[in-house]
Amino acid sequence: MKLKKGQDSFVNIGSASLLVVFLVLCFLSFASLSLSSAMNDYSFALRMAGKISGYYEASNQAEDFTASIDGMLENAYVHANAQEDAYYESLETYFEPGKIPGVSIRHMPSGTSGAEQPVISYEIATGESEALLVELLVCSPEKEGCYYKILTWKKYRTKEWNADQTLDLMPVIQE
Repeated sequence: MKLKKGQDSFVNIGSASLLVVFLVLCFLSFASLSLSSAMNDYSFALRMAGKISGYYEASNQAEDFTASIDGMLENAYVHANAQEDAYYESLETYFEPGKIPGVSIRHMPSGTSGAEQPVISYEIATGESEALLVELLVCSPEKEGCYYKILTWKKYRTKEWNADQTLDLMPVIQE
């Protein structure tokens, strides 16, 4: 049996059209996946930029506050007439609990002698659940050549992470 010329060309046009439709659908699905991935990357980059700028703002505030503490330590040292014991005792009045909000002072043994040196610590919030912790070890300017040494300058979480947060990806149908 002989086929007509028109039928043969119709079959070829149909397979080519199906192939083009299939390719267009593939390109559309890849384009939508690429767009979705780009949107997720953009939102993640915005969140990270917010966190990083929050950290640097808190770090700048901490540096300014540390500079003001440096002035207080210098003033206390001058008023103590360069006497180490009187200097450390006068710090208690400068940094009384509640006098400067968020600033606390504690004592920590240092060196081989076991003598206690004051440690000034404070926090600055960097976001909703993070803060910058700064701890300064107060030194004797005669021995160390400076008023303080930075013990801690770190960011930490203020809220506890709850690992029990689950996503219900495939709800189970219960009867």
